[in-house]
Amino acid sequence: MIWRAAEHNLGNLVYSRERLTESSHSVEIQLDPMTRYFWTVRARFSANGRTKVTEWSQRSVSASLFYNVGSLGLGSLVGHPDDSTSGLYQFRTF
Repeated sequence: MIWRAAEHNLGNLVYSRERLTESSHSVEIQLDPMTRYFWTVRARFSANGRTKVTEWSQRSVSASLFYNVGSLGLGSLVGHPDDSTSGLYQFRTF
């Protein structure tokens, strides 16, 4: 799932696919340039005749103030620990 960022929160859901059969996937839509997005995935599979679903993927680290300053602000792309998206992965289009 991919959401367009709205400040430090999720904006509109712009892309979602289910029941993919391959281990990789390419986004099938054009994303807006110069835009920040959040994304996550989860696996669905069968084990012992039962369907299993994992938790949504998310990061387990967040940027510290020292890291943000030391990286000349690039560390801020990692996320903010107090917002609703702190565990989601992020990217920016160019």
